[in-house]
Amino acid sequence: MEELKEGQVLLVYLRDAGPAQQAGVALESPRLETRFGDTFLVGQVPGNERDWAAGLEVLVRFSEVQHLLVFDSRKDYESRVETIPAYWELAEEASGRES
Repeated sequence: MEELKEGQVLLVYLRDAGPAQQAGVALESPRLETRFGDTFLVGQVPGNERDWAAGLEVLVRFSEVQHLLVFDSRKDYESRVETIPAYWELAEEASGRES
């Protein structure tokens, strides 16, 4: 994998993702770490006033990654996500179905 850099955002798509993760899991300032005897992508949930998890640490088991998108910056990530029709509404709807 290309070297991960501070400030990048990864949008990670998981194998066998549940409805809430089908839109991908975003990690800001990602890094690879070994935890619990396994390799994880570790980062923070990019900030957004609509996301209760903004700023929290998120771990994704590297072996569960199907594919990922690499954004050079949070600004690049946010500007592209804004172009997806109803992205946030779809993510919120998917989250509600898992409850």
